[in-house]
Amino acid sequence: MSGLLYTDELAEQVLDLISQGVSIRKISALQGFPCRRVIHNWVNGDSGAPEEFNTRYHEARDAMVHTFAEQIVDIADEMMFDPETGKERVPEKNEILANKLRTENRKWLVSRLKPDSYGDRLALDAQVKGETTIIVESGIGGAPGSEAVEEAEEEVDMTPDPEVLE
Repeated sequence: MSGLLYTDELAEQVLDLISQGVSIRKISALQGFPCRRVIHNWVNGDSGAPEEFNTRYHEARDAMVHTFAEQIVDIADEMMFDPETGKERVPEKNEILANKLRTENRKWLVSRLKPDSYGDRLALDAQVKGETTIIVESGIGGAPGSEAVEEAEEEVDMTPDPEVLE
């Protein structure tokens, strides 16, 4: 239904589904829910939605990311147990591959949507005061102390250039 008007109750249902990891595409396909365009208009403050909907939408998206992260563990755990008996079992190869795809997709998504919490990169924050020397070592060409390693070692002067700082 594309012509639905904003109501607090409907908005709460949409936000709840988003926080559970349901896509806007799937939400808009549900009976009694607005289409994608209307939901996006609500996020942008159009179609009679209050400004706070935008904030609440982003909070729901944040919760969705955490839901996906939890699902990664759940998918791995549920594969190891028979759903009918609850007993441990050895999954079949096609189950393993399908669940690996499900977890890899979620891992990729959470690492992009919340890189500070789930990303693979480490952020380095450093302040340099005064003269600092960094020695770069490389093991290329042999063991430590070998001629190739000694040639690969460099001393880099990290003293700030006063002209650049001004």
